[in-house]
Amino acid sequence: MLHIYKASAGSGKTFTLAYEYIKLLLGIKGTDGKYRLNSSARGENHRSILAVTFTNKATEEMKRRILHELAVLANMEPGWTKPSPYIGKLCAEFSATEEQVRRASELALKNLLMDFSYFSVSTIDAFFQVILRTFAREAELTGNYELELDNDKAIEFGVNELFSWLNNDPDASGVDRVVGWITNYLVQQLHNGNDIKLFNRSSKMHAKFTKLITKISNDTFALHYDEIMDYLRHTPQKLQQFAVALTSRIDDMLGEIKSGCEVALDVIDSHASEPGKVKDNLVNAFKKYVQNPRTAIVKASKTPLSVNEDLTQAYDSARKKYYVKLGPSPDLDAALSSACRCVAEYPPYIMLLEQIRDSLFVLGLIDKVYEFIEKFREENNAILLSDTNSLLREIIGDSDAPFVYERVGLWLRHFLIDEFQDTSRMQWLNIRPLLNESMANDSDSLIIGDEKQCIYRFRDSDPTLLQCQVQQQFPGRTTVTGDTPSANTNWRSAPNVVEFNNALFGALSSAVGVDDIYANVCQQIPDRGSEYPGYVSLMPVSAPSKDKFEEFALKRMTDEMERQLRQGYKYNELCVLVRQRSDGIRVIARLMEIADTAGLPDCEYPLLSEANVISDDAMMLAQAPVIKVIMSVLRAFANPSLSFRDGNEGEATAAKFHSRAEMVEMLNRFDHFSSLGHSPEDALQLALSSEGCNWNMQSEMPEMECFNLPSLVEHIIQHRISPRDRKAQNMYIAAFQDLVCDYCATSTPDVGGFVKWWDLSSHRFTVSAPMDAKAIRVMTIHKAKGLEFKCTHIPFLAYKVPKFDGHQWFVSQPLPGIDENIMPPLLPIVPGSFLKNTVFAPQLDRLVYEQLLDELNVLYVAFTRAGQELIANYWADSSGTIGELLASANDSMAQYAGAVPGEFVSGTPDTVPVRKEEQKTALDPHDSMPMRPYEVYDGTTVWNQTQVDFDPDRVEAVTRGTALHNLLALVKDAESVPMAVEKAVRRHIITRAESEPVKVLLMERIGNEKTKHWFSGFKRVLRERQITTDKGEHYRPDRVVWTADGHIDIIDYKFGAERSAAYARQLRNYVRLFAEMGYDNLRAFVWYVDSDHIVPVGF
Repeated sequence: MLHIYKASAGSGKTFTLAYEYIKLLLGIKGTDGKYRLNSSARGENHRSILAVTFTNKATEEMKRRILHELAVLANMEPGWTKPSPYIGKLCAEFSATEEQVRRASELALKNLLMDFSYFSVSTIDAFFQVILRTFAREAELTGNYELELDNDKAIEFGVNELFSWLNNDPDASGVDRVVGWITNYLVQQLHNGNDIKLFNRSSKMHAKFTKLITKISNDTFALHYDEIMDYLRHTPQKLQQFAVALTSRIDDMLGEIKSGCEVALDVIDSHASEPGKVKDNLVNAFKKYVQNPRTAIVKASKTPLSVNEDLTQAYDSARKKYYVKLGPSPDLDAALSSACRCVAEYPPYIMLLEQIRDSLFVLGLIDKVYEFIEKFREENNAILLSDTNSLLREIIGDSDAPFVYERVGLWLRHFLIDEFQDTSRMQWLNIRPLLNESMANDSDSLIIGDEKQCIYRFRDSDPTLLQCQVQQQFPGRTTVTGDTPSANTNWRSAPNVVEFNNALFGALSSAVGVDDIYANVCQQIPDRGSEYPGYVSLMPVSAPSKDKFEEFALKRMTDEMERQLRQGYKYNELCVLVRQRSDGIRVIARLMEIADTAGLPDCEYPLLSEANVISDDAMMLAQAPVIKVIMSVLRAFANPSLSFRDGNEGEATAAKFHSRAEMVEMLNRFDHFSSLGHSPEDALQLALSSEGCNWNMQSEMPEMECFNLPSLVEHIIQHRISPRDRKAQNMYIAAFQDLVCDYCATSTPDVGGFVKWWDLSSHRFTVSAPMDAKAIRVMTIHKAKGLEFKCTHIPFLAYKVPKFDGHQWFVSQPLPGIDENIMPPLLPIVPGSFLKNTVFAPQLDRLVYEQLLDELNVLYVAFTRAGQELIANYWADSSGTIGELLASANDSMAQYAGAVPGEFVSGTPDTVPVRKEEQKTALDPHDSMPMRPYEVYDGTTVWNQTQVDFDPDRVEAVTRGTALHNLLALVKDAESVPMAVEKAVRRHIITRAESEPVKVLLMERIGNEKTKHWFSGFKRVLRERQITTDKGEHYRPDRVVWTADGHIDIIDYKFGAERSAAYARQLRNYVRLFAEMGYDNLRAFVWYVDSDHIVPVGF
């Protein structure tokens, strides 16, 4: 049976999931459907249970919760005195005594800890990755593929490669078509007043285009990927034909409008002598349509629309009398009717077709972008996290689920899925066969969720799965609980907060039209008494601008915080929730301003000024002063032409160099002085002068013999970051160096590549701040989901709803005058009012409905975080905002009306009663230590101290051989040699002075008859690709080539003296490995590059 537990916020969904896990862990289900205690001493029930959560943080919290509750049941939690809240229910479930449950819990806890690797609590993505790695061969993946978590990185690669392809290969097939679509896009941007520096990777235009491709690469696109790509790749001419058809149809309709208005004006002139006349407004409107019908559509007159509905509206009063007395003039009426019908009916359709046509560049380019993304996957032996669901869908399909479990190594029978409302359709399609198989074996599973808390639709979550579809897909095999008021008790919030939210969201759900989803919004108050009934204040703010609103909101927030601290709340019981990260930064800035007044005689907030601030969202790694210093130095290193020159430049080149070098150095100085605490103005003044900052990278670079990216960062930290900053900003430095190491593990570890990656990705990285008893938390509403705070502040309720951001996918609909056979299956369109009264209106209505629902859900999540006090402000003077939605609840919230119109109040603020210190579990840290200063020990010093005094000639030869070997790993074909050499210089594999001789050598070696077939005309090539055996052994051949004549050649590069016997053994092992993988026609060669001697290896 599949149990579905629906309940509102604070009603104990996590409590229920932990209970169900413990029940399945301790019990065995009998043939009568009832559970009894498992008496087996070798309990392995945990191996058959998978608990799925939404985030990694939730995974750890769930594991801790289960272990803690088991320890309490077993009386094994040190110092814990409270009875387990589960004991009574478990005794009734198992028909057992408390002692029997205690013994079973003790045994299960020991078995679980001794077999901890099978304690399966994970995110759904992590579980899917386990399956995917097991089925790597079926998915045509190598077993050692890399999982690329950053989809944006792959899309950025695809976009950049697209532009490089256009630049480097202008005669290639398809270039003209792609250039045409890009031209269309740039013309649109120019028309809208935007810049058109699309090919400049640091421009806003480039970032905007990349963001566009990222946004449309959503779950809808993934579900229809094959369908879309089949249209684009198999019949590429259809998209161009469709664009031409749209333009032709638009021109035809504009022509009909113009000709219709011309005819009407001629007929009007012929009737000029009759009594009365056609209204001047209508005549003027017709003239505008004749002059420029496209412009007239934008600034349309309402008169033709009125005439289209009532023909008599075309005439003045005298003409109307004449019209009634003598009857109509057939030719005039017909001309007016025809013209007004075109003017009324065609413009919406024209605007629709224009929007479709102007958005076709997305389809025209996405095909090529994804072609290069596939190249990214191949070259990096990687799959994207977003690929996981679609690949699994191909593997699992409707196949027998036990086969999946067998290969995974688990025999899963029970699934417990938390936050199910955040599950996407693709994820559901993959996990549904597993649930189906579980129920077929009479095993129980649990789904927990709340449609009202679905706030991740932008990540493709589908709340309709929880709402109705799961029950529809498993008829008769599901039970639903928690969806009635009697089964929906709020254990989190104070009574006044619960009752207020019941009333508010009951009213708002009716206003939005989502009563069905919010049917269980009303919650019960537990019958346990309350020392503090709670306080809610929702204040309307009348302000002429958003800035003025925010100014008032911040003032009220800080006043209320000071009052709460004065009444006995602790600093860490206060939290500020914001919609956007930028709002959080604004809140933190205000709190920091107040902190600067601490101890001053006229301090307005004596308690609040003592507070610290914690915010995972607003503590941006890139904004830390020490990180700015490190990155400014890395930017200078990233451009070798600034650091190393041969002195042979011409005057113009030298002047250009000095200009750029001075600019880089000035920026370095600015970051240096900023990191020392100077204001931006003072730092700029000091940077413009050359005093006080004499660090010379050019002189230091040659000293770094042990050179790689992490050691370079360590070197910068030691020489450029003061001991004081290494202590004060240690968590930023440590987090940054972790990122550097992660980047080196998954990407080419050169400085230039890292700098580009950082510029693209740095906005995503924040530092998780440690808990602090004197700290107020500031976070986005999305990050606060699942948390609770005694006092919740929501200062900025002023954002637009609904608000569409960019293109959305629309399923194609028949368009009059357009051949359906040339239409794409889906169309990317920017939603707008022009879609009303068109064939796309139902899809637009659905999008508007979903966004309004999502924003209501976000509001619900925010308001239900409050435990005892909720303080919020909304902008009352702005239409189309969340404030307008809140104001719509006025009539239904009369019992909460405050002193100001539109204000809602429940309860009164009061002194907080004295509370007992909460008990800590064995898994909770009882003591904490301050993080030590970031310690560095320069790698160059270590290198110098540990070098062995080898023969200098031998050392130079080994170094040269290693460098050339690494360079050849960058060479795919003969055309890539110049680029590979340049990359080698930038990665400091070779020096700039060595680059030209090395390039000449390689071009000679790979261009001769003996080696040419390895570097051109081949079918496939692998360079330094790792082979992993079933014993966990790793091998990495230098180059493997599928040649044009059908052979597979394995080549090993060598430099220096020939040692054929030793090298032959190595190659024979490679041949054996490939033969075991099913390949034939294998050959092996040792290539001594310096002498150009090639030795075949027999086997």
